[in-house]
Amino acid sequence: MVKVAIESNVWRDDSGSVVSGFEDLGGEFDDVANDTATASTLEHENNDTIILLIGQTGTGKTTFIYNATGNPNAKIGEELESETSEISQYDLFVDGHRVILVDTPGFDDTEIPDADIFRNLAEWLAKSYQEGKLIAGIIYFQRITDNRLSKTAKRNIFTFKDICGEGFMENVMLLSTLWARDGAEKMKQMKREERYKDNQDYWKSMIDQGAKTDRYRLYDPHEFGDAQRRAHEIISKILENQPQTTRIQQEMVDDEKKPHETTAGLHLVSEIDKLQEKFEVLIQDLEDKANRSEKDREQYKRELDDLQRQAREAKVQSQKLHGTYKATVMAAIGAVVVSAAAVAAAALSS
Repeated sequence: MVKVAIESNVWRDDSGSVVSGFEDLGGEFDDVANDTATASTLEHENNDTIILLIGQTGTGKTTFIYNATGNPNAKIGEELESETSEISQYDLFVDGHRVILVDTPGFDDTEIPDADIFRNLAEWLAKSYQEGKLIAGIIYFQRITDNRLSKTAKRNIFTFKDICGEGFMENVMLLSTLWARDGAEKMKQMKREERYKDNQDYWKSMIDQGAKTDRYRLYDPHEFGDAQRRAHEIISKILENQPQTTRIQQEMVDDEKKPHETTAGLHLVSEIDKLQEKFEVLIQDLEDKANRSEKDREQYKRELDDLQRQAREAKVQSQKLHGTYKATVMAAIGAVVVSAAAVAAAALSS
């Protein structure tokens, strides 16, 4: 029976029952580290299996961790708000192997800008590679309940592909989550899964390069044992992988690139640049509409206020993504956009 570490003297077995004291384990797994720590504090052994968990907010990463480890510190959000504000690590034993689950914030995190998330993840991966700790696998979480992938979800997939690189795809698990137990809803989800697999912009290109797919359904609280066994089955498949380096690790360590100079970083930089251009066009359009319409002046003013906020956020992300050498240029562009919005708002209120 697989037992999972919770705290220094508390364990749960496969049924979810708490076993108190190491004396009850018959000497099994004597040297177990604490269950969770930040990325900078948890030390790995050379034979540890490191698995990254990546996905949007609400895709079930934290639920998966809780089910796999039984760890009450893996707080599960009831709303679509992120419960993962930093890179966190949880350790457990599966099939006699010490496994480190690395939980990462989603790129649509409600509290952290995408630029910060990307830089933190890139730097964590680079540091791990420098310390000789290779990644055995990455589980990419995707809600099967999403009828269509949002622009954010599509952008996340492109960024994920850039981070991994083709050579790492054999170590990737594409995990669709929130599956219905059975019935008509599950049939719809199965058709949706096929669309994901057949679409080049979704999963197909990754599957063609060796990525595997699997499913993880919703479990009721009384089904903890089943949920844990299923999570361990998924983890067991990754135990078979040969640990490898991702593209972004090679670019940052071997090629000595900064995060914004990597393939994934350049893609995000391009997206932010396009966003800046979009703001300028939208602000000009709103100015023109406001000058032509007295009736809708207040509505346009509210829209301009919202654009001002988004422009400020985009300016900050531009500075972070481009790095210090380009920060001044991007700050100037952002200032122009914010200034234009402010002028337009002032004109409307006069």
